[in-house]
Amino acid sequence: MKIPQGCQPDTKLLLRGKGIQELNGSRKGEHFVHIKIKIPKKVTEQQEALLRKFEEEGNQPTKGFAKAASSAFEKLFRDKKKDKDKKE
Repeated sequence: MKIPQGCQPDTKLLLRGKGIQELNGSRKGEHFVHIKIKIPKKVTEQQEALLRKFEEEGNQPTKGFAKAASSAFEKLFRDKKKDKDKKE
């Protein structure tokens, strides 16, 4: 199965004719696939730097998954940034 680029969390994809076969029949039903995306709660400083670089290089308006990931990303690092600002 190929997952489309930009697929959102909790997306449902449909595979026609790939489901369970009908009782006393030869036709197969549809198979629904629920996409679950996990965003890490903790990342190393190197991973954070790479994610920030990835975000900068995107230079595209945030929508869909990018927007969801961005808000999760900000929640994840907001406290770290506040702590850094307080130390300086």
